[in-house]
Amino acid sequence: MSRKKILNYILLVVILGLAVNFLLPKLATIEKSLLVLKSMNWFFVILAFTAQAFSYLSTGYLIKAILKTYNREISVYKSAVIYLCSTSIGLVAGGILGSSAAIYKWLKKEDMTKNSSTIISVIPSMLNTGIIMVITTLGVVYLIFFHDILSNTQLIEYGIILLLLVTAAVIIFLALRHKETVIKIITGVEKFIKNIFHKPFSPEKTIEYIDNIYTDINSLNKGRFKKPLMGGISTVIFDILTLYFMFLAAGYNISLGVLLSGYGLPLLLGKMAFIIPGGIGIVETTMLGLYTGLGIPSATCAVVILGYRLISFWIPTISGFAGIPYLDRRTDIN
Repeated sequence: MSRKKILNYILLVVILGLAVNFLLPKLATIEKSLLVLKSMNWFFVILAFTAQAFSYLSTGYLIKAILKTYNREISVYKSAVIYLCSTSIGLVAGGILGSSAAIYKWLKKEDMTKNSSTIISVIPSMLNTGIIMVITTLGVVYLIFFHDILSNTQLIEYGIILLLLVTAAVIIFLALRHKETVIKIITGVEKFIKNIFHKPFSPEKTIEYIDNIYTDINSLNKGRFKKPLMGGISTVIFDILTLYFMFLAAGYNISLGVLLSGYGLPLLLGKMAFIIPGGIGIVETTMLGLYTGLGIPSATCAVVILGYRLISFWIPTISGFAGIPYLDRRTDIN
């Protein structure tokens, strides 16, 4: 992307962020939110920052573990920087696809093969989304079966969400088991799109690309996926701890069930909203609606959610943009 386009996207993100940061305290009343902010326990805020740092380092460990299966060595620190910078790229250029493309580009510069660069570029996002789906499912189950404040309408809504999540999980499972069917579907869609724009259709490269992904996934399944999986799970656990410590900082001792109920769904919706960079507005307002609906004071929720997003989204995003020149200059894996 040109520098002008990147600056335009960043400006859009900042405007959206300022709008959300202004809106949430207003919904909770600014005066009450300020009182919560003044009474914050800053020890827990420091713990929240620490947990988020470990979350990114866990993703670094995930990438390092996958690279090791290809007999390549890379430090956890540099892996974390690659992922951090890729999320910033994804914010202004195509979401998960842009992020994966950035990881692919930087790994290709390090003389990684096309196949390995491809699989490593997509696994972090896919694994993170899969784990978030599991947590969202647990949260929705908790809301439906263990929380008696939901109305009949809400029960139906959450039931539909649970059904969609289970359906998505089944589709992913079937896709992993039936490669030929996936190839037919993807090449069929590609052919349809090419016909619309009157462009020549040649499925060979697409089939080769899908074959390579399945080959690498199968090789990871043969006892070499444990460490990457540990990295992916640790990434999410430390991110949840970030939110948990922010609640403690605001003086609210939240239960695990309620915490998970308000955590997974907003982040999943944010990932699904490709049009809105970083899920700005969707994550915050959905989280606020869920937690206030579960009986947490709105002023507390507003401060906690904005603090959590500052630590987990805004600071890493800005830091990632600053780190891109560092990765572009490097030519070897340390």
